[in-house]
Amino acid sequence: TPAPYCSDGCAIRDDYYATISCTERMRQLIRELRSMIDPRTRISFDEWNVWYAWYRRTSVTDGLHAALAMHMFFEEAAPGGVALVCHFEAVNEGMIDVRPDSAALTAQGQVMAAMKQHIGGRLCCAAQDVTVTADTDGKYTVTVINAAFDAEKPVELSAPGTCTQATLYASDTALPPSRFAECDILAEARTGSLRLPPHSFALLGFEKG
Repeated sequence: TPAPYCSDGCAIRDDYYATISCTERMRQLIRELRSMIDPRTRISFDEWNVWYAWYRRTSVTDGLHAALAMHMFFEEAAPGGVALVCHFEAVNEGMIDVRPDSAALTAQGQVMAAMKQHIGGRLCCAAQDVTVTADTDGKYTVTVINAAFDAEKPVELSAPGTCTQATLYASDTALPPSRFAECDILAEARTGSLRLPPHSFALLGFEKG
C-alpha cells in the first residue's frame, strides 16, 4: 500500500531523512564496537546498504546515503580502527544496473565513481558534509554534500590553488527510480562560491600553481 503522502510531500521528506540518518547509526556502531574490543583488532564493516527488498529500484536518496556513509567512513576509519568497508551487491542491487543490452551506474554507483578520486590521498579534513584529500603532487580533491531535502546549501571555497575540476551531481527528485544528472560547474566554482541544490553533492579538484 503506498504511503499516504500529503500535499507538500512531508511523508516523502520523512522517508528521505529516515534513510540518510542511518549513517549516524553506522557511526555509533563503529564507536560502540571499538570500545568493546582489543585496540589492536581492526574492524571490517561488511554489507552496508539501504536495501530492504530484492530488486527495488534505486534512487538519489540511496546515493545521498552512500555519499554520507563514505564521508563517515573517512572520518571514523583512523580513530575507529576500520580497515575494510564492504558494500553489499554492486550489480543490480546497488551500484550498477545491468540490463540485457545495457549497463549504467545507479546514483550509488555515481557516488562511488566520484569518491574514488580520494584514493591514495592524504586526509586533510573529514566531516559529514565535506571531505578534503591531497595527493603527493599537491592536488586537492574535495567532495561536498547537501543532504537537505528541499533547501539549497551555500558553499564558500577557500582551498589553495586553482579549481581545475567541478562537477555537480543533482536531481529534481529523490524518489525512485532516479539518478544524478552530472553538470560541469567549473565557471561557478572559480568565483569562490557555490549554491548546491537540495539532495546533491559536488566533486571539486584544485591544483597549486
